[in-house]
Amino acid sequence: MKPKTYILITATLLTVVALLHAARVVFHWPVQIGTWDIPMWLSLVGMLFAGTLASIGFSLARK
Repeated sequence: MKPKTYILITATLLTVVALLHAARVVFHWPVQIGTWDIPMWLSLVGMLFAGTLASIGFSLARK
């Protein structure tokens, strides 16, 4: 696999993750791991982190 293809696939998957985090915040989907309810602010952090990495990946793929 060429590096550019790998970067594009990774950036696309990170975009999907960021969109799912955004959907959770917008639609107020509850998430629970064991007995711990995951707070919404953690999805905001995850959305920003995944979105930033996806943006970096797409900019690297353009080069």
